[in-house]
Amino acid sequence: MTPEKIDRIAQLLIIDLLLQGSARYWLKRADDFAAVGTPACDEIARACRNKAVMCRSEDERNEWVELLALELGDVA
Repeated sequence: MTPEKIDRIAQLLIIDLLLQGSARYWLKRADDFAAVGTPACDEIARACRNKAVMCRSEDERNEWVELLALELGDVA
């Protein structure tokens, strides 16, 4: 593996970690799980929505994460 590929993988991992702090990330996960339609996935979707609410309550800290998500084209 080349150093460039390793750098790119590291960048993508960091971006993913940062986006996990955004409400948009958790709402998208909730929608994905809700689309499955099983009781277990519905429960996971509820948990994801709850996490999104928590992220929004910490808005000041996560505002830059939301901006990053927008800048990256909502890759989450």
